[in-house]
Amino acid sequence: MREGLPANTTRPGSGFTLIEVVVALILLGILAAVAITRFTALNASALGEAEVFKACLRYAQQRAMGDISTWGITIDSDSQYSLFTNNPDLKASPVLPGVGGNSRTLPAGTTVAASNSTITFDYRGQVVTGAGPGAAAGTEYLKNGTYPALVGEDVTVTFAGESAVNVVVHRHTGFAANE
Repeated sequence: MREGLPANTTRPGSGFTLIEVVVALILLGILAAVAITRFTALNASALGEAEVFKACLRYAQQRAMGDISTWGITIDSDSQYSLFTNNPDLKASPVLPGVGGNSRTLPAGTTVAASNSTITFDYRGQVVTGAGPGAAAGTEYLKNGTYPALVGEDVTVTFAGESAVNVVVHRHTGFAANE
């Protein structure tokens, strides 16, 4: 050992000071408190149902883009929505993936409301009007058929639990995103 230097000396500037560690822990505590209050049990249910709804919308849009007939989702009540198509060649009701039927019932405590209760997709994946359930089956895109018009504005679907989660379906692209 060298003389004059203690054995446990450290170089200046290495490690964190106690103040830096305390500030970092306080910031982590604040972030955790915000995250916990944002994801309460009922809000998590509404958020989860909004994600399932977006998956169902994407499914309907994909089916419409591969078909001559329109496909869509209709909101039947404040606790249920259904998949539909105007394809006359489909022998049975269309089935929502992961549900096992053509309608989904929301869990207790979660409700759904929309600015337009029927969201219909055309062969380009756009949201259209006048082609909901029961409309001129299979004739939407034939030369002699009437082409459904684009919806006038984006469609907002709200899932409510303890707090609300809004899903906006953009009319030109059919893209659904939380807002």
